[in-house]
Amino acid sequence: FEAMRGNGGGGGGPFADIDIVVVSTSMNELPGVKVVGSPQEALDYLQEKGYQTALLAGGADLHNAFLGQGLIGEIIFNFAPVLEGKGLNLLIDQHHYQYKDVELLDFKPLGNGVVQLRYAVGS
Repeated sequence: FEAMRGNGGGGGGPFADIDIVVVSTSMNELPGVKVVGSPQEALDYLQEKGYQTALLAGGADLHNAFLGQGLIGEIIFNFAPVLEGKGLNLLIDQHHYQYKDVELLDFKPLGNGVVQLRYAVGS
């Protein structure tokens, strides 16, 4: 959220025309963005505004909240040719693990060794 906002989301720059929705149970208001209390509320808000797709950006808790409620239809991974240190597992809720079938829909090179994989998420 901070990176999107710092690059113009909610008031200028390359993300000026993007509606940013923050899912939070601890904040009620942020200037220039819509704050909602749940993943379903975020999608309902975007649908009311005429959107049919949404980009989800956040950490493991946010991703798992959407996945756990069956609100994800596709997942897109961009694999970059770099190795990084130890981090969080972004897709598996280790306390409420659920197996999800996925189907590869598309793959394409993006340049500089980056490959994008697009999957449909089963129910």
